[in-house]
Amino acid sequence: MDAAVFRAELKRLGVSQSAFARAADVPLRTVQSWAIGERKIPSTIGVLIENVEKLPLKEQFALMINDIPEGKLEIFLDICKMIRNLSKKIKNLEEQNAILTSNFANLSDLANLRSDFAHLRSEFNELAENNKKLGAKVLAYANESERRARSVIPFNN
Repeated sequence: MDAAVFRAELKRLGVSQSAFARAADVPLRTVQSWAIGERKIPSTIGVLIENVEKLPLKEQFALMINDIPEGKLEIFLDICKMIRNLSKKIKNLEEQNAILTSNFANLSDLANLRSDFAHLRSEFNELAENNKKLGAKVLAYANESERRARSVIPFNN
């Protein structure tokens, strides 16, 4: 984070340099040096500013009114990181839930297909049985026809 972004973020958040200095437990001169680019802004300060809006309103308000107890900035930053990690985990769980929901719908479809297949198998077995009966009738008719034909016209065997 550079000085211009730092100043813009403090302004956007409505936090004065002096309030931020007290909240971050650093000298006001250090914050002023960051704001004019004399000193490099530590990454932890950048993380704090970037994550303020991800915090619950109570913690955001605490920063704005300098309610972070002395020496607690590291704990505050750890909480910021935990909140960011929890947000990522929640997003991952939501994505996994969507996948599982889709898979469940696919399983339902498979169950329906299995039921349809069982019904088709039953119909096929019934048709096969009917074909056997029909085949037996056709064979019996052919045999009867041959017997009648032999009785009328003698064949040489």
